[in-house]
Amino acid sequence: MTSRLLFDTEGEVMVMYRLFQLQEDAEALAVEIERDDDDIATGGEGGVLFWSAVNDHYPRVRIELWSGEPPPQQEDGDVTRDETTFTVSETGRLDLMALDRAPSDASRITLPRLGAYRLRAYVRGRAQARERGAAEFFHDVERWLLQIWPRDPAI
Repeated sequence: MTSRLLFDTEGEVMVMYRLFQLQEDAEALAVEIERDDDDIATGGEGGVLFWSAVNDHYPRVRIELWSGEPPPQQEDGDVTRDETTFTVSETGRLDLMALDRAPSDASRITLPRLGAYRLRAYVRGRAQARERGAAEFFHDVERWLLQIWPRDPAI
């Protein structure tokens, strides 16, 4: 069965302490802050934490919900890719937000059911963001694509 795009949204989110999140429960972080150096996405119960290249800026984030595993995106030397698993068990509604829970301007994602999901993250512009150094609160240098699909594709 071919997977299909069910929903997409795009917005800007504030990065604090190199982090932003896609979270079901706005009262708690998705996961403890532990990761491998190469990770850009760390999933857990309730959502996913994302690791930006630098602090205090506003990346552009596109989120896609798919019926099954989406086709891979074309990658070049400027793209970092990561995959993780997360679960939702309360509402199945996810919000893109800063670490302090400040919302983004992306629409809320409503997942088709509770349970386990896969997320593939692509990010471009990490090197350019690092080059900005202390130039805080810049916009659209990092550009993220987050693709979500059920771990069990039978929706």
